[in-house]
Amino acid sequence: MNSISIAKTSSVFAAVLVLFYITIPAHAQFMTPVATEEIADGLYSIRIGARRSIFIVGSDGVIVTDTVNDKSAKLYRAEIAKVTDKPVKYVVYSSSLWGRIRGAQLFKDEGAQIVAQEICAQELAETPHPDVLMPDITFSDFLNVSVGDKSLDLIYLGPNYGFCSPVMVPQPANMMYIVNIVNPPSPQVPWDPTIPNFHLYNLIPWFEAVEAYAANEGIDTVLAAYMSVGRGEDGKPYILSATGDFSLVPQQRMFWEKLFAAVRAEVDAGTRASELATSIDMSQFEDYYSFNEAKMAVILQRVYYYTIIGR
Repeated sequence: MNSISIAKTSSVFAAVLVLFYITIPAHAQFMTPVATEEIADGLYSIRIGARRSIFIVGSDGVIVTDTVNDKSAKLYRAEIAKVTDKPVKYVVYSSSLWGRIRGAQLFKDEGAQIVAQEICAQELAETPHPDVLMPDITFSDFLNVSVGDKSLDLIYLGPNYGFCSPVMVPQPANMMYIVNIVNPPSPQVPWDPTIPNFHLYNLIPWFEAVEAYAANEGIDTVLAAYMSVGRGEDGKPYILSATGDFSLVPQQRMFWEKLFAAVRAEVDAGTRASELATSIDMSQFEDYYSFNEAKMAVILQRVYYYTIIGR
């Protein structure tokens, strides 16, 4: 069974797990609430509920990404302690989204510094949250955060899902961690089309910049920021790998290009936004992970108005 087939058969199941990422529903008891796996030497993927983060253990300490909330941070800390007694030196924000970056106070109290792209700092200053710490270190285009023999490259390539999300490349593993916009094992329909984070005007240029960067650096693997679920031949669900082939990135770009082209054709033909769901052939999207027609109807209207107004 190929990855898109796996994704298609499990899309609704996985969407429910994303929504209930800490409280595991009764039908999801096959999974443990927390799990950590070593992806490469010193590079770990931690799953708490359905959300995944990465942490890096180097000779001088630990780099943590996205603590999610106070409860998750405590679980996160306990998992790190199973791996190493080295101190957490840095907590890196993948965005300014409260739902991924709360809970860093625990690590701050132990001496960690908070790192974020500079626009994230501006956004957090404008819309603060009591459980979200302001960053201690900010950067514009590039920053390498080091803990001795291991480090994390942070590369900002412009707005994508939000204004300030960088891609992250753990070194020397040389894999790419992208949050919210690409997730192994397969290209997907955005799991919640009502969230107004996608900067559609810059989406294709951003993908092209990511692909160019990866080609230049020889990156061939992407790391998951969310859990994906497959089903075996016996029908039983299982958690898919935290890694995927980099070919997923251009495949995800092609999803958006196909979507933009379909909507543009309808706009040029004079179709109204309310008619898109019936005028566009949905079968061309149905093999994408988390597809359903109600969700697609919302996304089509968002793309319609982007096509009309440019944002």
